[in-house]
Formats: sequence, C-alpha cells, structure tokens
Amino acid sequence: MERGGMMKRNIVLIFCCILFSLVGIKDIKADVNYDVNNYSVNIDIQKNGSLVVRRSIRYDFPDEAHGVYYRQNLESNQQISQTQVWINGQEAQQNDSAGNNTYKITRDDKGYLFKVYHNADNQEVNFTYQYVLNNAVINWKDTAELNFKVIGDGWETELNNIKVTIKLPGQDVSDLQAWSHGPLTGTTKVDKKSGQVTLNLAELPAKNFVESHILFPVALTPENTNVRNEKHKAEVQKQEKQLALEANRKRKAQERKDRLWAGVMFVVICVGSFGSILYNLMPLKEETYRPLSIKNAPHVFELPNYEAAVAQSLFRDTDPDNKALSAYLLELSVKRVIKIEPIPNKKKDYLLTLLDETVLSNNEILELLFNKIGDTKQVSMKQIKKYGKKKHEHMNVVNAYKAWQKSVRTKASKLGWVSDNAKSAMIRRAIISGILLSILIVGLIVTDNSAALWVMGVSLVLLVASILYFIMKGSIYTKTGAAGMTELRGFYRMMDDIGRFNLKEVGDIVLWEGLLPYAVALGLSKKVSKALIDNFTSEELQNSNFIYYYPFIYHNGIANFSNDFNSSFTRGMGNYSSPSGGSGGFSGGSSGGFGGGSGGGAF
Repeated sequence: MERGGMMKRNIVLIFCCILFSLVGIKDIKADVNYDVNNYSVNIDIQKNGSLVVRRSIRYDFPDEAHGVYYRQNLESNQQISQTQVWINGQEAQQNDSAGNNTYKITRDDKGYLFKVYHNADNQEVNFTYQYVLNNAVINWKDTAELNFKVIGDGWETELNNIKVTIKLPGQDVSDLQAWSHGPLTGTTKVDKKSGQVTLNLAELPAKNFVESHILFPVALTPENTNVRNEKHKAEVQKQEKQLALEANRKRKAQERKDRLWAGVMFVVICVGSFGSILYNLMPLKEETYRPLSIKNAPHVFELPNYEAAVAQSLFRDTDPDNKALSAYLLELSVKRVIKIEPIPNKKKDYLLTLLDETVLSNNEILELLFNKIGDTKQVSMKQIKKYGKKKHEHMNVVNAYKAWQKSVRTKASKLGWVSDNAKSAMIRRAIISGILLSILIVGLIVTDNSAALWVMGVSLVLLVASILYFIMKGSIYTKTGAAGMTELRGFYRMMDDIGRFNLKEVGDIVLWEGLLPYAVALGLSKKVSKALIDNFTSEELQNSNFIYYYPFIYHNGIANFSNDFNSSFTRGMGNYSSPSGGSGGFSGGSSGGFGGGSGGGAF
C-alpha cells in the first residue's frame, strides 16, 4: 500500500514538473505583436580578450505586452558577468519577483536568457542590455581573432536599422582586417586609425544573423588567457577570400538580374503607356453621343415618363439608394396604394398603411415592410428601425432591398440609354490608364537614370493628356440616351432653380403635383417644398393631389420623412453583427563564429 502511494506521488510530481515546464515555455513564447525599429550593438574589446557588450533594442508594441527576453548563446568555455539592464534609460533591478521593471537571468547548456518584465501597451520601449563576455578573443601565434555572431538567428521577427560598432583596445592598428557575414545588402567600414569596425544593415529578416570576423595584432590583447599555439592568419584570409568571391559573384548576378528586370519593365512600361495613349485616342467601335451638361441643359418642366427611383438610377448611373426608396413610397401614396402619415406625439415616427393588397404580389420590398415587419396592414418607422437584429431578419432586409434595386436598374436598362459595349470599353480604358499612370509615377520616384526619367516623364504627360481627351470626348450614351439624359439634367436643373420661378405662371398646380418624389430621389426636396409653399396657398395644396403628402410639405416634412425612412431602413440593414466574423559589403555564409541561435522576443 505504501509502495503504491509513493508511486502515485511520483507520478503526480512528474506531471506537475511537465506542466510547469510547459507553462514556462508558453510564457516565454507568448504570441505578442511587436516590431524592432532600431537595433544597435556596441562592443569594446578588452586587453584580456573579453568583450563589454551593450545592446540597445527599440521595440514597438501595437498591443499589450508584459516584457521581453533576450538569449545570448555561447561556447562551453564562455560566461557572462556584470549584467545590467535599462528600460527607457532607467535601470531595472535584477531579482526573481517578476515585478514590473525587473529582470532575471537563467543559464542552460547553450547560454544565458535575460527575461525583462515591463508592461507596455501601444508604445515604443527601448531595452538596453550590458554584460561582460569572457574568452571571446583567441590569441593565435600570428594574430588575434574575434569571430562573433553579434546578432544571432534566433529572432522571430525582422530587425530594422541595425548598427554594430566594435572598438579595439588601441588605435593606429595597421594590421586590422574585418569581414562581415549576413545579408549581402550590409556594409562594413574598417577604420584602422581609430581601431574600430562598423557594420550597417537596413533590415535583417527573421531567422538570419550578422557575424563579424576580425583579425588584429596579438599585442592588443596581452592579458588574454585564451591562447592557441598555432598559426591561423593565412587560413582565415583564405577562407574569407573564398567567401568574399562567392558573395561578389552572387551580388553581380543579382545586379545583372536587377538590370535585366529593370530593362524589361522599362520597355513594358513605355510600350504599355504609348499603347494606352493610342487606345485612348481611338474612337469607340460603337457610335455614341454626349448629353449636355447640367449647366448647359435647358430647363425642363414636364415630369419624366419613368419613376423617380429610375430617374435617380439614370442620373447617377448607379443602383438606387434609400432616398429613391422613399420617393417610391411617396409615389405609391399619390396612387392611393399606401397611406403615409405622421404619428401624433411621436417625434420622427411615421405610419405606413396598406390600402391596396394586390400591390404585394411579386413585390419583395412591400412584402417585407407590411407582412414581415408590420402586421400585414400597417408598419411604423420605429418597427423598421428595430427589425434586422437577427440573422434571418437581416437577410430578409438585404434580399428585399437588392431585389428592388435590381428591378429599378432593369427598368432603367430597358430605356436603352446606355451602350453596354461602350461602357465596358470606357471601363477598360480607365483601368488600363490608371494602372499605367500609377506605375509611371512610382517609376519617376524610384529611378535615378536621367534617360529613363525623361522618357517616363514624357510618357506621363502624354498619358494624362490622352486620359483628359478620352474623358472629354468619350461617352456611354446612345442617341436616345444622350437626348434623354439632356432632358433629365434639364429637369434636375429646373428643380435646383425652382425658387427663381413663379410656379403659377409656368403652369397650374396639376403640373407640380408629381414633382416631390423626384425631388426626394434627386436630393432637392427642401428647395421644391419651399417653392410650393411660397407659390401656392394651403387651400390650393389641399384641394389637389398634394393632399396625399400635404402633411410633409410644411416644416421640411418631406425631407424629414425621407431622412427618417433612410435612417430607419439603414439601421434595419445594419442591425445584425456576425459573431463568426505577417568599407565593403557583407559576405554570405558564415565563418563559424560563436553566438549562433542568439535572439529575442516579447511576451
């Protein structure tokens, strides 16, 4: 029994150890979003062959984070000491409390792990690590050598704006040589006078490293105990020569590839641009006509022979919107199909009453309003506004609205105003010209070749000129469509200028009875309502077909109804929210420096 209990306790203990290990791993590898905007490393080589390393890493946290970590991998004979950490210039305390602005260090068989605790949210934070690393330099018989991956390949994110400065313990070092390894876009500067090597790199992709390999006189590290009784300088120089030749070969190959690609793109851009210019200047295959502009169209006082929603769709060449739907309901009110009236003592609420049930047949929008939202006879704005919170209700609104829009567009299309072939050709020309215009602008920004600049500049000017020509001369309208659009624009202009006319002199009240739905659809309801009030008495309005929307004429009532219906219907469409909803160039390869796998992150 005792043996069984002991076994049970051992199993529990093992399980707990595994659990805590997993928790620890999860804590370190927590998925926190961050960018590293700047990464600088300053290394001072000491006379005893050790390094004083100071790393300054600027993190940008778009979201919440609780700290960062940095791993320094080392060889088995190396240790670090005299550690210090600063957060935005303030020194952090080393302890195991896991409190804010503290850090702790753990060691394993690969090296050391710094874990820094600092709460951050949507801000940039600068973390600086400083430590002494021993046994970094090897004193050979003929040279001293530092071969160090100053930035390891353990980073999971791209590093930006990298600068590494390595300072020797002496100046005027004539026998100083340095090579760097990593992305071929990096540069190395060797300053023998000041005894300093500087590495610069704009960006380092994740899982990549930066390595520095330096040879200098043994006399600079006389106190170094890490000594090898062999000659090594010629071997290093041979190795680095091969790496440099390979890097230069790759760099030249990439340059040739870049030049070839740039040449091909230049030819394509030029040919494409001039092709687009000619395409824009070519007349359309199908003859089209241009309607007069609104400014030049003569005033038209007769009502169109199509609905107000169709007028809006034709005028804007788009699907009708909620204002057009409001106008449609007003037209039904005049036809005595429905009745619209304000609800007494209820601000911004109207009641729609169905008077003719036969209109519901094959009419999804009215079926929705009266049978699904209302009680089959009546529906209020308040009910419409509240509807649509459930997914099936939301889909009912969307489907009915799209069906109504489609029916209006079909009616507009049947009038034959627009040539589909001409419209497709105009869209193609606009897309092609837009793409080439963007490419030319980008090309002008990035190129530094004067001949290419000149050619692309001329291409850009000619392309813009051809676009303007195509806009001014091109048209999507048939002969019938141009005439119809001129009349519609004249009708719009008349309503826009309606305050200038004496309506009674233009025509009697019968002429103006059907004007309001069109004014609502085309966004001119306030002007038209005011003109009617200014030109006709309340008795004249009530003794005409205006009686069907007489309550809306005064106090901007017609605009209020349109706006309130628009707001209510839009609210109904948007109520439902779905829950379901990455002094020379660097050489490639590596010279085998220590520190591989070093890296960092955030938690």
